[in-house]
Amino acid sequence: VIASVEVRLELADAKIPFTLPWLDRLERGLARWILRGSGGGRPINGDNNQNDIPNKHQLQPYLSTLCVDPRFRGQQIGRALVHCVEEIVVHWGYSRIYLHVDPDNPAAYNLYLSENYTDVGRRWTPLWAGESQNIGYFCKKLPQNKKKKRNPKKGRRQPPPET
Repeated sequence: VIASVEVRLELADAKIPFTLPWLDRLERGLARWILRGSGGGRPINGDNNQNDIPNKHQLQPYLSTLCVDPRFRGQQIGRALVHCVEEIVVHWGYSRIYLHVDPDNPAAYNLYLSENYTDVGRRWTPLWAGESQNIGYFCKKLPQNKKKKRNPKKGRRQPPPET
């Protein structure tokens, strides 16, 4: 394997997602419970719905686990994977994509900056986060596919000119 990348739908709440969805729901539920107990009852998923199961409008594409074998780095493979994922996300009908990037990983950090990802400025900072609370949460607004109007004459066979 030379490189790999993952794209999935996640809540756009700055949380670094776990690989196991049930663990994400558990952590969000615990955070919600703690916030309610401390008087800071702001919903975790950004709306007034206290349901742990997000609806499709709360989910946004999330790029994760982009990696390139060290022997193949510097050949624009990571950039090509980012472009591929962005095309897929646009095809799915989404206009934004989110990701986390560690500023201590300059290759990845600079790649995303050069591809017009911007720091959202929000951080998910649970008690266990430690150093991971410095990881940036980035977003990119994607161009939308505009469906081209078909020229009704194009592709039709024209009758031969009369002589």
